[in-house]
Amino acid sequence: MYVYVYYKLVPTEFPSLHSQIKTLQSTIEAEFVTSHSISIRSQLFKRPELDKEGRETWMEVYNLNALTDETVQEFLACLQQLALEMGLPQPRACEKFQSI
Repeated sequence: MYVYVYYKLVPTEFPSLHSQIKTLQSTIEAEFVTSHSISIRSQLFKRPELDKEGRETWMEVYNLNALTDETVQEFLACLQQLALEMGLPQPRACEKFQSI
């Protein structure tokens, strides 16, 4: 299972977003390694162009192949809670895809 989380933002409103996302990803990865003894791989992407309103589109990708369906839901709840606590851009659209 892969989780894709994407959102739009005005770059000047989140000047340290890159480091905040890296902190979020390392925190969530450590949480699941510690509590579930499994690793999670994450990536961060940004569209190269701005949208019509001058916003950037960012996307976090999480490889959750080692997680069960129940644990994926736990992961998503933890991820959303951390994003809120850290004041990351909202709303954060989340989609899940499976390998075939």
